[in-house]
Amino acid sequence: MTYIMQYFNNLGIGELQLGKSLEQINPLNQFGPSDRDNLIPGPDGDAWFKYMGEITGLSDGKSLSFPAESIYLAVNPVKKVNRIWIYPKTEVIGVSIENLLSNVYGNPMISSGGMAEIGGTTSYTNYFYVSKDKVIQVAYHKVFDVESIGPEHISFRFINDDDAFKYNLTYRTWKKYM
Repeated sequence: MTYIMQYFNNLGIGELQLGKSLEQINPLNQFGPSDRDNLIPGPDGDAWFKYMGEITGLSDGKSLSFPAESIYLAVNPVKKVNRIWIYPKTEVIGVSIENLLSNVYGNPMISSGGMAEIGGTTSYTNYFYVSKDKVIQVAYHKVFDVESIGPEHISFRFINDDDAFKYNLTYRTWKKYM
């Protein structure tokens, strides 16, 4: 097996970068029925694509890395990437993702919250990073209660692109009750 490492940078990871046109990134699949099994795309599925290239690790370029379960890209109306969404393969992670991201982007702002079922325990912590050039924001959503909140994810957006907030993937946590 070939080990393919991608590195976090000031626009995304490796060649998967904010602002790139859709034609510059391969291989991609349009957001499809199997993706919809667990995720609700916002504003719609036409804006989202799943990266199908082989990546066995995401790295800070120093010593820390972790594998990705899946990577999704959202494109704006002019077909430029305006959101990158990464789901880490959490069952095999042996590193602190927040430390890895701090190595690349500096110290984060942190917020915690959520009421996990009954009991009032913290069910997630959000880490917000800004690139050194102040162009992008990286958000890491660390989850302590996957059944109620959904899986951990990392997202990228341009700081000055408020329109990017409408491009989200919502996990279907209620499927366990159906």
